[in-house]
Amino acid sequence: MNAIIARSIVAISFAAALIGYSVPTHAGGSVGGVRSVTVRYAELDLSKPQGVEALYLRIRGAAKRVCTADYSTAIRDQVSWRNCYQDAIERAVRQVNVPTLTALHRARTSSALG
Repeated sequence: MNAIIARSIVAISFAAALIGYSVPTHAGGSVGGVRSVTVRYAELDLSKPQGVEALYLRIRGAAKRVCTADYSTAIRDQVSWRNCYQDAIERAVRQVNVPTLTALHRARTSSALG
């Protein structure tokens, strides 16, 4: 696979833990129960904090879009949504595999926990 293509797309994936099934994400559609959103970042300079921050914001936005589709305001659905959202971000950060992005994600999630 071309290195530029590999670097420019992140497949956001998530698991709906309380419902008990996995759902990876892909460009606005659903194939066999699998949803996805493509996050492109080839133009970002991930050696700079601004580039890493921009990618993290894109990943969070994609996770929000993918996870929001099927959940209502019921408490159980809110918990499912949060699990989906957090898992989607975690998987995308792991897939990109850039230490500065991982560090940013760890800092954000640890500060959110307390």
